[in-house]
Amino acid sequence: GVFATQPLQKQTAAAQTIAEAEYPEPVPYPNQEEYVKKNGAFDDEQYSKAYDAWWEDARAKRELAGNVQGMDGFIRKSAGQFLSSKKAQNTVYSPLNVYMALGMLAELTDGNSRQQILDLLGSEDVMSLREQIARLWDANYYDDGVVTSILAASLWLNEDVPFVQSTMDTLAASYRASSYRGKMGSASFDKCLQDWLNAQTGGLLKEQASGEKM
Repeated sequence: GVFATQPLQKQTAAAQTIAEAEYPEPVPYPNQEEYVKKNGAFDDEQYSKAYDAWWEDARAKRELAGNVQGMDGFIRKSAGQFLSSKKAQNTVYSPLNVYMALGMLAELTDGNSRQQILDLLGSEDVMSLREQIARLWDANYYDDGVVTSILAASLWLNEDVPFVQSTMDTLAASYRASSYRGKMGSASFDKCLQDWLNAQTGGLLKEQASGEKM
């Protein structure tokens, strides 16, 4: 999965949308300049209402973050595996990204393979996992004008790869992961993926997304 936030257009000549995730609209932090009346007076009442709405949303996110079972255990189990290296190099590890990616993998497996993933993620069953993922996503997604923490996922399938539509719909609904299909390896399909990455990151990874060497 590739993690970022805005969906590709419904369909292009090179990429067709299989399922598209929907995202909640964050409560914005109020801009004081927008609450200055024409006569120059400050509308404290309306500003306070807007601020209280933002604060309530931010408080709810913090409560969600503290009520996700399994995440702490997963971090303890996985951090050493990702961060311990015999090579002298800096390592970056995002437990949240890996947790969500493994959650999606659990949706695509069954039997013992699924159970091993569920045990690692600290979830009793796949329904509980979906609830955990939803809480994690909502607790960590910020785009309110104060904090920017953009989350999303996408899956890109070759045009001849079979898939189960209901599974893709579940990934879109529970994991907010959009999915697309097209001719893998074609310049036009690669361009769609590059455009998607650039849209999500505001062009910060444009050179990496293009595949060019730094």
